Amino acid sequence: MLLFSKIYEGDLESEFNNFEDWVKTFQLLRGKSNDEVHADAEDRIIGKFKGSFCIYPSPEDGSLLDGGQPRILQGIPPNHSVKVLIRVYIVAAFNLSPADPDGKSDPYIVLRLGNTEIKDRENYIPKQLNPIFGRSFEIQATFPKDSLLTVLIYDHDFIGTDDLIGETKIDLENRFYSRHRATCGLQSQYEIEGYNAWRDATKPSEILTKLCKDYRINGPFMRPGEIQVGTKIFKGQTVFTEDENEEPIESYEHLSLKVLRAWEEIPGAGYKLVPEHIETRPLYHKDKPGMEQGRVQMWVDMFPNDMPLPGPPVDISPRKPKGYELRVIIWNTEDVILEDENIFTGQKSSDIYVKGWIKGLEEDKQETDVHYNSLTGEGNFNWRFVFPFHYLPAEKQMVVTKRENIFSLEKTERKIPAELVLQVWDFERLSSDDFLGKYAMDLPELFVRSHQTCVLQRHAQMLSNYFSPGTLELDLIGFPRAAKTAKSCDLGTVVAASEENKISIFQQKRIRGWWPFIKAGELTVSS
Repeated sequence: MLLFSKIYEGDLESEFNNFEDWVKTFQLLRGKSNDEVHADAEDRIIGKFKGSFCIYPSPEDGSLLDGGQPRILQGIPPNHSVKVLIRVYIVAAFNLSPADPDGKSDPYIVLRLGNTEIKDRENYIPKQLNPIFGRSFEIQATFPKDSLLTVLIYDHDFIGTDDLIGETKIDLENRFYSRHRATCGLQSQYEIEGYNAWRDATKPSEILTKLCKDYRINGPFMRPGEIQVGTKIFKGQTVFTEDENEEPIESYEHLSLKVLRAWEEIPGAGYKLVPEHIETRPLYHKDKPGMEQGRVQMWVDMFPNDMPLPGPPVDISPRKPKGYELRVIIWNTEDVILEDENIFTGQKSSDIYVKGWIKGLEEDKQETDVHYNSLTGEGNFNWRFVFPFHYLPAEKQMVVTKRENIFSLEKTERKIPAELVLQVWDFERLSSDDFLGKYAMDLPELFVRSHQTCVLQRHAQMLSNYFSPGTLELDLIGFPRAAKTAKSCDLGTVVAASEENKISIFQQKRIRGWWPFIKAGELTVSS
């Protein structure tokens, strides 16, 4: 993900006064007859007028003129069309209004600008109200002809027409000509290459020079270690050395970016420049006025065609989960509760076996063989469980894709914590098996990059004194050290473990020892 300096909880217009610093927008309404006294004002809108009405004194000495041009006209956009490359990045949507009878939606993106329409129908996301799109689009536009961008979220249907969930509209022309420079957000740092490389078509020093010229501010004056703009001096590093054996490189781009990010502090400027950002825009439906139908996170970059070509679009596609394999070796158990009693001798015993699975993948439950007629609670297995699954290391989440029911046409993708569950059972021949105890552990740090296999070797112990319903959950980022012997293994090794007595399985990679299981009194386990 980009190192965004700002994520706005609302739309960008709300943060920058609707970008009306250079012009205001007025609605043009048609007249109404006597029969339309109570007609809705929105139904009477026939267009929009953009303009600015100002009154200035006009002294006889002409001091308000600059080169024969009134200063009121300074900064006004040229009176001719401008061709612009528009890049629209749709990151995600949240809390979408359900469009299907099952309370879900299959959302996809549609863009409209002028006579151009882009439908991303083939990339719909099934059964999601909070889809992660990660899509980018390019559109060629001409201002002022093509200035209103409409972003629509539709619900994909196999039968019948697709339903509109909601839409949002952006006046690109206001952004393009605004003194806040909303064409391409200023990044938090200047990088030449890499994922966060500078993506604007012009470098920070070139942007700074143009702004000083447009605002008629003296500068920028660049000297080693500083840049002066007007009467304000900014200090910072301007000489860089990548390697001790290479010659130092002088660059004013980093310091120029620092000046731009403080542009509102410059006397004579007074406008904050739009930073690199993600804006969160509400979605509305015309049939449900005033009712928010969800929100979409996005941003827009604009590049005039008469400027140098920008670099390639930013890749914001969602991370793909990686395939992993968890191996758990069950060696033996100690002090397992003895549930069975011989009706003739009264001697207690248990037929012990261990069951395990990863939460969310219950259909992949695995069991050891049965250690029959254990008289001491000891069970010997030397059994290995192998659990394949998909995982996102950066998000520390497991990705599960499955159909919600037999009638579902599409699979639903969910992100859940990776948690291993181990249970000890008493095998019964003539009745249902008895549940003896449970052990649950999180797996966020169990995974190693590349194709290495992680092996978790484990002895499983059941406490002889059982506890009423509960689960023992262990976070593997701070995992309590295992007991070296069965006798020293109790709940204190898990519950009261100090920070210095915890280890990370991600660093350890392999752990062997004894951990306690917990008996849940009347716990019912579904198969």
